[in-house]
Amino acid sequence: LMSQGKGLEIVLNSHSKRKTSTAVSFHEASRTFGDDALAHQGRAPAKVPMFFHSLLGHNFTEEDIKLGGKWWEKFGLGSKFYSYNLGFQSDRGAPHFVLAEGAEGTSDGEEVLASIFFAAKQMAEASGEGTPLSVRDLVVTMPSDASLRQRQAIVAAGEIAGLRVLTLVNEVSAFAVQRAVDYTPEKGSAELVLFFNL
Repeated sequence: LMSQGKGLEIVLNSHSKRKTSTAVSFHEASRTFGDDALAHQGRAPAKVPMFFHSLLGHNFTEEDIKLGGKWWEKFGLGSKFYSYNLGFQSDRGAPHFVLAEGAEGTSDGEEVLASIFFAAKQMAEASGEGTPLSVRDLVVTMPSDASLRQRQAIVAAGEIAGLRVLTLVNEVSAFAVQRAVDYTPEKGSAELVLFFNL
């Protein structure tokens, strides 16, 4: 959370943790996020999308999303551990999650990511300590090898969540900027630091 006149602050989630799992559960009538969503993963794995970023901005065909297809190969974890029910939107040329029967029971990767952005927005607004906060803007970090379509998908997810994506920042660059903000060198000294993203 970044607000005017204050330093950068990491918002704690409802479990008082600094990190929140990127999982969304559609198992019950209302969505749950993070660790609460992970609790549903054992009961209804097809309704708890995780690692959904692998759907964003890639070119897959209807054949690719069938078991053993290119999507599962790229996903790397296989259907043995994550039994997603995937469908294909021929008009967009993109796979989506099938969460229930009918057209209303599907969710694109962008919509799932938008749910995560919305949950993060709610956490940030709730952290106001008595002062009502209104979060309107978003900065997203991404790997350096992200394609243009992946970047467009992330911006679309921000718009779906009702947020304006100010910029997309390389993960290593974001880490270096945060280090520069937090670092206070001794007077007259210099430090050389290498940032490497494995």
